[in-house]
Amino acid sequence: MRNGAWCSGACGSTGACWAYIAAYGDQFLNGNYPEADRWRIYLVTATVSAVIICGFLARSRLTYFTALAGAVAVWVLSAAILRGGLVLPAIDEDLWGGLLLTLTIAATAMTASLVLGIPLAFMRMSRLPVLNSIARLYIEWDGPTNTVNEPSSMLRLSPPMASKLP
Repeated sequence: MRNGAWCSGACGSTGACWAYIAAYGDQFLNGNYPEADRWRIYLVTATVSAVIICGFLARSRLTYFTALAGAVAVWVLSAAILRGGLVLPAIDEDLWGGLLLTLTIAATAMTASLVLGIPLAFMRMSRLPVLNSIARLYIEWDGPTNTVNEPSSMLRLSPPMASKLP
């Protein structure tokens, strides 16, 4: 940044040319999403941010199922707003890009990993042979590249809680 230039006329062979970032910054954030409908992106961003903040503030009162239901509900609502459909005009996913697409893929992967990973972790620790075998087969079959179970590997159960599993 020290040797960079902010205006296009000052760009030379040394340093970064930040005029490009200033000119195309909106496309980096929103991709080719139609300008008239970009309010949807901002609405979804504000909604997801508010839900995350409320989740952190109420984390002592949340159960796994309420947190999971909230995450899935926000994901479905966000997808409906961004993609359109019933009330809103539909927007093709080919127009998505930039940070919008990156965060959408990340949120989908995190939600799916929680939906699948934590129940698999509990099944793996179960004393019931059928549940344990199903989880073991799925986890071992997928191998070490299984990113679905990564969040569940951070789940640490105290011995009293683990002893209450079926």
